Amino acid sequence: MQAKKSVITYVVLTAIAPQDINIANEISRLTTHCNCSIIKCSMTTMGIERTIMMLITGQWSGIAKLETQLDNFAKKNPVQLHHNRTQTPKFTEDLIPYNISVVALDSTGVMYKITDFFIKQNIHICEQQTETYMTQLTGSLMFTLQITILIPAKINIGELRDQFMLLCDEHNLDAVMEPERR
Repeated sequence: MQAKKSVITYVVLTAIAPQDINIANEISRLTTHCNCSIIKCSMTTMGIERTIMMLITGQWSGIAKLETQLDNFAKKNPVQLHHNRTQTPKFTEDLIPYNISVVALDSTGVMYKITDFFIKQNIHICEQQTETYMTQLTGSLMFTLQITILIPAKINIGELRDQFMLLCDEHNLDAVMEPERR
């Protein structure tokens, strides 16, 4: 008789909570209690709210228990919480990860112009972060964008880089495009 192979299950979670609730700690406690693991986490403060995104993994029974505990936690606290079962991505072609970094004066539509460029090239955007800040020297409002893209191996990277740099020059954006190094 063969031993049953355990099935690893994934759940993606998003939550918004007031700053006075340490949402990351509470979710970590529940995750540990259910014998699950957080494999990716991102948390930030936006306004007076804390936002968090997590990818959690575990055995099916642990994930089911965690989902129930998360729902109970959300009912008892001023938290907006959503969780959904997911799977690891399955790609049908070779992809090359690249990091894009952009800095420019803030203006309407900058992020859209950049992301639209890559989407029109059929390039997958897998991570994206933006922020604006006031420079200390001049007081100008600046925009930063960090994205990680997955370039299909069949695309000529030199040509893609040239087209991207032309877009950046046209809109006065300072950008860097380089392969991911982990």
